[in-house]
Amino acid sequence: MKVVLVAVNISAKTNQYSYLMEDDSSLKKGDLVMVSLGRKKTKGLIITDPRDHLAESDYPLSKMKKIANDHVFDFSLTEEEISFFSFMSSYYHYNLGMLVFDVIPSKKELKREKKEKKSDDVVKTESLFQLTVEQQSVFSNLMTLFLGEKKKALLHGVTGSGKTVIFLHLISFYLEKGHSIQLLVPEINLTPQYIDFFCRFFPGKVYSYHGQLKDHERYHFWNKLKNSNDYDSILMIGTRSSLFLPLKNLALTIMDEEHDLSYKQMDHCRYHARDMVIKRSSVTKTALLLSSATPSLESYYLATKAPEGRRFSYLTLKKRAFDVLMPDLKIVDLTKKTGIKRKDDPLFPFRQETIEIIEETLEKKQQVIVFLNRLGFSQFLQCQSCGLSVECPNCSTTLRYYKKKNSLDCHYCNYESNVVEVCSECGQIDLNPIGYGTEKIHEILEKALPTYKLARFDREELTTFKKAKKVVTDFNAGDIDLLIGTQMISKGYNFKDVKLVVALDLDFMLNFPDFRSDERVLQLLNQVAGRSGRFDKKEQGRVILQTLNPSYHLFSNLSFEHIQDFLVRELELREELLFPPFSKWILLEVKAKSSMMAQKIATEIYTFFQREIKNEAKASEGLRLVRPRASLMEKKENYYFWHLIIKST
Repeated sequence: MKVVLVAVNISAKTNQYSYLMEDDSSLKKGDLVMVSLGRKKTKGLIITDPRDHLAESDYPLSKMKKIANDHVFDFSLTEEEISFFSFMSSYYHYNLGMLVFDVIPSKKELKREKKEKKSDDVVKTESLFQLTVEQQSVFSNLMTLFLGEKKKALLHGVTGSGKTVIFLHLISFYLEKGHSIQLLVPEINLTPQYIDFFCRFFPGKVYSYHGQLKDHERYHFWNKLKNSNDYDSILMIGTRSSLFLPLKNLALTIMDEEHDLSYKQMDHCRYHARDMVIKRSSVTKTALLLSSATPSLESYYLATKAPEGRRFSYLTLKKRAFDVLMPDLKIVDLTKKTGIKRKDDPLFPFRQETIEIIEETLEKKQQVIVFLNRLGFSQFLQCQSCGLSVECPNCSTTLRYYKKKNSLDCHYCNYESNVVEVCSECGQIDLNPIGYGTEKIHEILEKALPTYKLARFDREELTTFKKAKKVVTDFNAGDIDLLIGTQMISKGYNFKDVKLVVALDLDFMLNFPDFRSDERVLQLLNQVAGRSGRFDKKEQGRVILQTLNPSYHLFSNLSFEHIQDFLVRELELREELLFPPFSKWILLEVKAKSSMMAQKIATEIYTFFQREIKNEAKASEGLRLVRPRASLMEKKENYYFWHLIIKST
């Protein structure tokens, strides 16, 4: 009998166990197997080579259980993949077995073989776009870097500068050499645009992978990548989950919109895809290109201030391609009184001048985007007699009002209820919608602009991948005149006839208690503004920002220099305060059935760390604790959350 160590798919602190296997078993390191654990069976990953004898620390041979000689999946993990998952497990303090089986889709039998969704249907291959002088310079520099020793770079280029065309030339080079390329995008809704674009140049080579594929489709694709020779040189376009795909001959990873928060996983193993592709690039010595019009401070630090061994190359595209101008930014000052009360103003929250500019744009057969990063008709319902707001019974938040479906919804626990007509506190029937979301904006603009075709672009309206693709197609075709959307609309779309973008209520984000608030407002404003006037050299695009902070430094203009100045100043400020990326913060989250219990446990953890830091003063130098406090939203899904932070310099 031989012994192997198995990382088991359980959440217990001890999650790696020794198991027996027959001497003639075909099982090996990297195999995904089914093992007995107590009275149950669970999945596991063999993480050691079979051994002939036991170490003294091993569990007694007589009590060890045996692995059946069968494989759970049709493929195994390589040494490189096990090493990568082991690093993630250690870095994020997440059980290795759970991580592996979170990432790998469940095995399910296909009822029928489906035609692989790729670009075989495209017959004609187009010639590559010619690069501008600025683009050619960046491309040449990237090729020199990637074929040499420095294989990591940050491309900072304004919206419409042609970053995608540079991707095109890089991808073409590596495909011709027989390599694979991975293109990561933040949103699933962006994949059709990229697939359609790249399929024109690389028919039969382009594939997509994202969370809306069914389990059996994802497993089937994993299996093909592992066991077929038809995928040795491909372009894989996908969201953050595609990071883990077993691509053969991977030579280049491109992460577009690298600043985007969608790259961070917020449940299970809370990894950041950007950090993991950086690690993978370092280990595998493959090329990595991060790209954005508004780079994150973390990436900008890596490109400008990181130690030499970790530093990225920094390349810039400061102007839009073909002399197209950046859009002009007009500030509409909401502090100026209109003389009309809100409740009597049918256009609120729009100002009259904003509506007039929208009408003027539409009359010229040009398209408009209205941006508001808030769903629903209103933020909540409030009794006008006693002031009570309708709250979620499971979370410490109000219920959002949706007029079209006549419901009150919680976006944290998915609780839904019918709209209440009587106040539960005072019995009055005087409940009014407070605030506004994309649904209300749609209603206001439909009344103000009755002759034009309007549509919404948010996750409440676009419940499927197919619906999102149709709206984008219709808008590009000119069948929609004005599009109302959340941050989904700000990410990488190319709409040739959009000449005006209206941004509403960014002030709310400025007041959010987060040291990254300014950074995120700048990113969001510049990204959504970048949809305006991308292709017209003759007429400059326009952006209207309605704000209560008209003189705020972030809102001065949309130029490359303005963004770069902000990055420099903000980085200096964070260095002075020892904020990330000049320090590392760990957030410890306590989850309990009562607020009192969550507070008690958080306080005990705080006291424990205080004592350990004091006792190990030399080893703990540079560590600082932030006292525990309730989460910004303390109650969620009937659990209470308290946080404490450990800071390390």
